[in-house]
Amino acid sequence: MSNSEAVPLLNECLAHLWMIRTYLKHQEEVQNDEEMIEVPRLLYDSIRAVEPSFLKGDFDTYVRRLRGKVGKLKKNAEFFAREYKRVSAHTNYEMASISYTAAVRRIEEILAMISDNPTHNVDNLTPIIDDQSSKNVDHPIPIADIPSSLNVGHSSSDVMTPPLSESSDHPASSNS
Repeated sequence: MSNSEAVPLLNECLAHLWMIRTYLKHQEEVQNDEEMIEVPRLLYDSIRAVEPSFLKGDFDTYVRRLRGKVGKLKKNAEFFAREYKRVSAHTNYEMASISYTAAVRRIEEILAMISDNPTHNVDNLTPIIDDQSSKNVDHPIPIADIPSSLNVGHSSSDVMTPPLSESSDHPASSNS
């Protein structure tokens, strides 16, 4: 698998992690715990680290930067899985832990598939929503009713990144 083929799949994983981060950063139990607040912070830093290269279409740098973050993400996911009950035993925390661990595992699997070795099998790593699978699945919302900006496909131009706020100092938010 090439870097350009991997990036849409990796972005799907990062989208899951972004939602976990968003949930956790708004939880009072997390905000009041010095160790636990590092979970959403690391997710934020890791996702934002690859964003500039994604926006430039520099998929080699994107993959290199994400490879550099995956060890920290894995360690952080393990910490969260081990410690979330200390702050709350609520099902939402349990599901966030399972989702975090699964997303990191998928990132590792995808990164392992990137190689010059053509024997890697990528058939089982398809985007969650694509034009082919959507025709065979009963979705609660028909694919035709989902705005195209939310329909993540195989093309890197179709992949969503977390939105930037209008007040962000990020280069992508400037009006130049």
